[in-house]
Amino acid sequence: MLKKILIALAAVAAALTVLWVYYGGFASPAPIHRAEAGPFHVAYISHVGPYKKIGDVIKKLKKEIEAAGITDYRAGGLYYDDPKIAGESRCRGEAIAVLKPEQLEKLKGHPVLKTKTIERREYLQTVFPFRGMVSVMAGLMKVYPMFDKYFKENQLAPYVYREKDFEDEYGIEIYGPEKIFYYMTFKK
Repeated sequence: MLKKILIALAAVAAALTVLWVYYGGFASPAPIHRAEAGPFHVAYISHVGPYKKIGDVIKKLKKEIEAAGITDYRAGGLYYDDPKIAGESRCRGEAIAVLKPEQLEKLKGHPVLKTKTIERREYLQTVFPFRGMVSVMAGLMKVYPMFDKYFKENQLAPYVYREKDFEDEYGIEIYGPEKIFYYMTFKK
């Protein structure tokens, strides 16, 4: 009897794992290619520390954006550092909301939100399905190793931690409603 219960539990766990892998996007192709993108008009809140804590900053950003009467936007993150090199405590990033230019103007002088325009440029880009936090986690585990591989195979300059003048190298993640868009800067 106990053996049958354990087998049934193992089968359920295996089925849930397969479903999670499929639903989260692990099985989805995410080819990396070069693409022009931007400009991105963003409102943002800066973050320093482990990137896994930026979700709370994104929630704060969304609350401020929506309190200003803006509902048509996409949230995401802008990440300047590689945690494996910089160390989690020194990772710099920004919770961002991608807005229309007129929405950005509405937020100038906001007491909490800063605004800027990230100019159009060439990025390494890929797209991943978005089905909530499971897709964000799947993207972290799948997309960033693919970026690392692309950098090595194409002999692109690797990330180097810099105390200042670091804002020209970054990765952007823009979430939802159906896809996560990833953009990574690179040196030619």
